[in-house]
Amino acid sequence: MHSHTIPAGTFAKVTHKRPETNLGETYGFLYGSWFSESGYEYAGFDFEFWDKRYKPKQEDNEIDINVPLFK
Repeated sequence: MHSHTIPAGTFAKVTHKRPETNLGETYGFLYGSWFSESGYEYAGFDFEFWDKRYKPKQEDNEIDINVPLFK
């Protein structure tokens, strides 16, 4: 197991709302059009948060993607 300390700061939170197999589409939006239009820069990592909404094969699946931001 690896542990990481995540510093306080500004984060973008995007909620993926489809089966897990479609997660690449959400990442494509986030790292494609959203970042280029936001004025923010990529801090080098992101992390996902899976909770009771995680139902990987169902249409009502939800996964939060958190990305630290800097200008």
